[in-house]
Amino acid sequence: MCSSQEELRQLLQRWDKGSKIVRADILTEFITQCTNMTCSELEQHFSDCASLFLARITTWIRITYMVGTHLNLQLKGLSIFISSASGHRFLTEFLEVGGILTLLEIVGLSQTAEVNQFSGDATCFIGLPI
Repeated sequence: MCSSQEELRQLLQRWDKGSKIVRADILTEFITQCTNMTCSELEQHFSDCASLFLARITTWIRITYMVGTHLNLQLKGLSIFISSASGHRFLTEFLEVGGILTLLEIVGLSQTAEVNQFSGDATCFIGLPI
């Protein structure tokens, strides 16, 4: 992905100016290339600036999780950083920006959606709004 600082700058610029489709393509490429990488391999891959890409993934999740735009893809990308061997620094960065609260909100929304779906079905049977 980024063998030099210039390539990294171009990638991040493409991300920053890109649409959700461009970002999804970049994230898909990242997932394909970086699954099972260690922290040091991720840093090498991103010319010692992996945190810059992690920040962009985290920000994109926080901005769009309510509408679910590419949420599965975003969470897969995030998990590469957080689950990387010796990636405690990435986990710390994620926690420091309130990432755990965002994840809890996502879980809450998915549970609410399931409850609402069930409630809608239940309303048909008993004739009362829930």
